[in-house]
Amino acid sequence: MDFIRITSFRQHVIWTVLLLFASLHLKAQDAQQSTDRISFAKEVAPVLRQHCHGCHIAGQQASGGLRMDTFAQLMQGGDSGAIIKPANSEDSLLIGKLTGQASGQRMPAGGRAPLSKQKIDLIAAWIRQGARFDGPSQDMNIQTLIDQAWASEASHSDLMYKRIERAQGNWKLAMPDQQPEEARSEDFYLIGNVPQARLIEVLQQLQKTAAFVSKQLAAPSDQPLIRGGLVVYVLRSRYDYSEFGRMQEKRELPRGWVGHWSADAAQAYGVLLDEQSKMSHLPAVTVQILTGAYLGSHIEVPVWFAEGIARNLVLNQFRKNDPRVASWQQALQEVVSSVPDAKSLIAGQLDEETLGVAGLAITQPMLSKKNRQQFNKLLTQLRTGKPFPQAMKSTFGEPELLIKNWLGK
Repeated sequence: MDFIRITSFRQHVIWTVLLLFASLHLKAQDAQQSTDRISFAKEVAPVLRQHCHGCHIAGQQASGGLRMDTFAQLMQGGDSGAIIKPANSEDSLLIGKLTGQASGQRMPAGGRAPLSKQKIDLIAAWIRQGARFDGPSQDMNIQTLIDQAWASEASHSDLMYKRIERAQGNWKLAMPDQQPEEARSEDFYLIGNVPQARLIEVLQQLQKTAAFVSKQLAAPSDQPLIRGGLVVYVLRSRYDYSEFGRMQEKRELPRGWVGHWSADAAQAYGVLLDEQSKMSHLPAVTVQILTGAYLGSHIEVPVWFAEGIARNLVLNQFRKNDPRVASWQQALQEVVSSVPDAKSLIAGQLDEETLGVAGLAITQPMLSKKNRQQFNKLLTQLRTGKPFPQAMKSTFGEPELLIKNWLGK
């Protein structure tokens, strides 16, 4: 009897130990799977962007009704229904099309080479893991998503090197017959067709302006104002400035502009018209360019907000010295009448000058003493990586409601 009891006790101990080891093993497997989790933004999206561009991405008419410009569109599928079944790669039409096992033409079509087994296995493994999304927004353009993922891990110097490389290529496109001058610092790269001595003067002004903007927007003093630095094109004539807009940005720049900016995860640049008659505008224009590019470099920040804050800083600092301020204010009533509704403004469907004037009025109350704490909270959330719509909603409320109240419609 005692022998039986001892044996049972030993068996109990053995089973307990075995169960413990099994539990630890499963936890280790889960940890390994978590570590090995495939990133859509960093690994899968670049493969799709490379091989599906032109037909399903950035194409005028998507083949088979399948658009893949965003993750949401990819998951929605096309005329044949959903092409991805999360956790089930074998029954996912996407894998069938890539391997040639599904009916119809193998993808990619149009004479393109099939994807390598390694790339197909990568996509299949991502689907088996649940086809999870790891970006800020499922509606973000896939190229922006890829750039955002890369930029989030790149160092300040690596990101700046990439921007300089792109700027030099852009110069050759916009000004192929002109050899540029250059000037640079840790946070700025200037390229233009003005004398280098003038570029250095502009660089010095940008450095002063950066300190001013940092203070106004409560940016961390121990970090560069714009992560990855800012490229600034300095152009000597109205013709060159307009030509840059046509050749590089594919648009006609408004006649009254003397500078503008563009920014996203991959690039941040400003364009400055440095005509002799416009030189007195340099401090004000650098405030506008730097503020706009700084805010615009954060996730999903719209032009109306970034440009609106930028123009408010110009108004507050240079109201008497910059004639553009009066023209912005005079245009306000006309802009209110021309904006059809809040949705069109939020979607950026209006021209950039209209967005700038509207943004000037919409954001002005945000900078008041009464709302300054909320505004600083909004900026803090943007700096920590929260997309603008979410940051705005948690501080000032729904952007659409705010704009509706301003428009009165």
